[in-house]
Amino acid sequence: MGSTPASAVEQVHELRRRELIVAAVAEQVESVIVRVRSIAAEDDWRGPAARAFSAALERRLHGLAAARRSLDVAGQALVGARYRAEERATAAALVPAGGGDG
Repeated sequence: MGSTPASAVEQVHELRRRELIVAAVAEQVESVIVRVRSIAAEDDWRGPAARAFSAALERRLHGLAAARRSLDVAGQALVGARYRAEERATAAALVPAGGGDG
């Protein structure tokens, strides 16, 4: 489609960069989920205020879990887009410089 090999490769690199960013954010969200769960499950928490705080943390976890799932979906979409971009880059590299009219 008029894509040069260089621009196709650049698109592959950009998609890979975005994949890495999404993966890093997903890892951080997962880390927060683990820490919140560990705080909420602490045996040192005693009394009604501590239980209320712990329950509030647990209620918020579903939002973090949903965000984590959304990041997974975004990462999968980026992998698919990168795969298609790699195919286009390969095809663009195979086309002769004169456009194949030669």
